[in-house]
Amino acid sequence: MRKDLLSLPPLEPLRGFVAAASRRSITLAAADLCLTQSAISRQIQALENALGAPLFVRKHRAIELTPAGERLLPAAIAWLAEYGEIAASLRQRAASANSVTITASIGVTALWLLPRLGHFQATHPTVEVRVVAANSPIDLTPAGIDLAIRYQTEPTIGRGDRLLFRESIAPVLAPVLAKKLAANLEESPTLIEYQERSLPGLDWTSWLGSLGLSGRNLRRLGFNQYDQAVQAAIAGQGVVLGRLPLLADALDDGRLCRWTDVPAFVSPYAYWLLRAPGSNGTAVAAFADWLAGQGKAEPSSLPDSIKSAS
Repeated sequence: MRKDLLSLPPLEPLRGFVAAASRRSITLAAADLCLTQSAISRQIQALENALGAPLFVRKHRAIELTPAGERLLPAAIAWLAEYGEIAASLRQRAASANSVTITASIGVTALWLLPRLGHFQATHPTVEVRVVAANSPIDLTPAGIDLAIRYQTEPTIGRGDRLLFRESIAPVLAPVLAKKLAANLEESPTLIEYQERSLPGLDWTSWLGSLGLSGRNLRRLGFNQYDQAVQAAIAGQGVVLGRLPLLADALDDGRLCRWTDVPAFVSPYAYWLLRAPGSNGTAVAAFADWLAGQGKAEPSSLPDSIKSAS
């Protein structure tokens, strides 16, 4: 060990010294540091012995700094402050290296991300995941977000963005409602609408002709969140324009089925994984790779398991 390190006075008593000097009280310093008065007194005495100079003048109910104490105090405060800042930075870096924050729309979060998240947690039990669901795009870096799933067209992607899966859309409904409509062809279904914003393929107007519904007096049920519209369809309350990649689980397990045999609409939009500049931790990389793998598992075309109700 270097001799200059060996010659340094003990560093732990500096905390007791600074606390006592700032408070001008052994009692208050002890309370601040959650120690006993005798422990603070021992720290100060150990520091005075190491320095060979008294640091305080003890009075009846107070203490005052000696010239040596006045000289030591600003340096000790600066040393401890810098040490505290470095320690906090190191702790934050260690914590962030083992955590990842992702944002996605409320619908994508509820219908696609959350049902799969348990798999990642099982395979990466030490990684902390934070999900920020928001329909409006968030500026990633200022918000401390590492990854984002965005619904956008290919020309708008940025460098390093990764395609998760493409979009296809078709009318879907609960099987019980499909059977009811098939038994009575004159009955008009309730159209469940997603009203948050205008998106290609998610407006019923463009579907009415191909579905043979033009000119009918149709009931409509509107929602401003897509996952709510889907839940209404699962409950048998109407037909929704299904974003098939997001609904693969519900279509596979029979909660939903295709309505009629009209071809699916292939949207110019797709689901892309964006990564914030500077988000390069091992946890972020692992989560990004896992998401990309989940995206590749999604069908690029309609699978045989998706049955038409017609």
